[in-house]
Amino acid sequence: MNCYARRDMSKDAEVSHRSALWLSMALTVLGSCGACNGMNNYAQIPVPSEAGAPLDAQPGAAEASAFVVTLAQAFIDAPNRRPLALANVVCSMMLVVGGFMLGIRRQSALWFIRNALVANMLWVAADSSITAIQIEGWRGVLVRRLIPWIHAITPPGPGNAPRVEHQTAEGLITSFVAVAVFGGLVKLFIHGFVYRRTRSPAVADFMSGARED
Repeated sequence: MNCYARRDMSKDAEVSHRSALWLSMALTVLGSCGACNGMNNYAQIPVPSEAGAPLDAQPGAAEASAFVVTLAQAFIDAPNRRPLALANVVCSMMLVVGGFMLGIRRQSALWFIRNALVANMLWVAADSSITAIQIEGWRGVLVRRLIPWIHAITPPGPGNAPRVEHQTAEGLITSFVAVAVFGGLVKLFIHGFVYRRTRSPAVADFMSGARED
């Protein structure tokens, strides 16, 4: 009987350790990726002059390159880019620290991790909203850049009438806004899933032997 009890306890301990290891790794990956992304955005690297050169001689290549440069410049020139990037670095490093605290079983680890995840989810919501607003604010400029590209790749005929080209360009910009919002929702889902794992009984069992801060 005692042998079976010891086996069950050993199995429970293994499950709790695996859950804590998974959570620590997830926090480290999320935090590291976010911090790197934040530092790159904070650097404010200008768009290279050769970026506008077409990669090949295909129809519409030059127009597509001009649009990409304009879109990149829209984000680089945004006044809120550097503060958001700095906030991203801070919030992301909180996740890395939380993963380390979990690994050494600090008593306040789960409290710190949950607050770090909430901070990151707030940042994701703000960043996605501001990105969508930035694209919307540059809609007129981006549409004007897209129309020559649409004209270049559309065969002659009713399909490249000025009104149709303008509507197509408007629809593409709307899709960019939708992608920014959808990307934010995906990130929120990932962070929310990790947050839910902090409520796992297996993680709570792992932290039952936590040392005091």
